[in-house]
Amino acid sequence: MAFTPIETQDQLDAIVGERVARAKETTRKEFEGWISPEELTKQTAELNDKLGALDVQIKTLTEERETLTNQLAEKDTAITKYETDSAKTRIAIAAGLRMEYADRLKGETEEEWKADAEALAKDFATAHQTLPLGNVEPQSQKKTTKDQLQDWLDQKF
Repeated sequence: MAFTPIETQDQLDAIVGERVARAKETTRKEFEGWISPEELTKQTAELNDKLGALDVQIKTLTEERETLTNQLAEKDTAITKYETDSAKTRIAIAAGLRMEYADRLKGETEEEWKADAEALAKDFATAHQTLPLGNVEPQSQKKTTKDQLQDWLDQKF
């Protein structure tokens, strides 16, 4: 290939146009599969919108979870209290105490409650004396005024 001098502007434009087209084609092949700046801006805006919606959803779900966690903790506390009260009542009755004394049992475990109930039952057993079923006092030989009047009336009529 011999060198031919360029003599006209049209020849120069043709040569430069060829080279520019070749460079464009090479660049297109090099960046094939890449995203255009306009498409990138569009996708970024869409993703930012989705991200905002997801942030709102996360905040809502977090608040709901906190509410449910608090409710669960309250219910667990109530259940524990009911179970404790039930166990204390059962232990108090088994020890021979009245149900009212179940609240007074001290301790954290059933063994401690049993020991306290037994101690209370022992204290009540020694302090409690059996009352007589009837009047065991001897009757006074002396009659009351009312009894004397009744006797007098019975004699007269």
